[in-house]
Amino acid sequence: YFRFVGHLYFAVGDIDGFGASTPLAALDSPELESDPVPSSDELVIYFGSARSDGDAKGGLDIWASRRSAVSADFDPPHAEVTLNTTGPEKPAWVSPDDCEIFLIRYIPDGVGGTTPRVMSARRPR
Repeated sequence: YFRFVGHLYFAVGDIDGFGASTPLAALDSPELESDPVPSSDELVIYFGSARSDGDAKGGLDIWASRRSAVSADFDPPHAEVTLNTTGPEKPAWVSPDDCEIFLIRYIPDGVGGTTPRVMSARRPR
C-alpha cells in the first residue's frame, strides 16, 4: 500500500519485485490521500485525507475503510471522528487486533508552525 501523486495504490510483491500497481479507487477523492496503514488481515485500511466531505474536521484527517475479503473492494471510507481534530493528523501504525492506533498529530507551536507528536488511541476489543 502506497501513495503516489496524492492517490493510494496497492501492489503485490515477491522475491523478484513488485507487480503492477492497482489504484484503490474506492478510497479516492479529488483531494490529497496519504499514509495508508492496513490492518494485519488487510480488511481495514486507515489513511490520511484532506477531503472535506462527511465528518471531516479540516486539514488532514484520519479516514478508514473496511472490506469483506482481501479480494473485495474497500467500502466507502468514513472519517475517524474520535481521532481527528481541526489540525492535521495521519495514521502511522495499527495493532494486529485493530484495537490500537498510533497517529501523528501536528500541534501548534505558538510561533506560527506546528510540531509533530506521536499519539496512540486504544479501544476495547
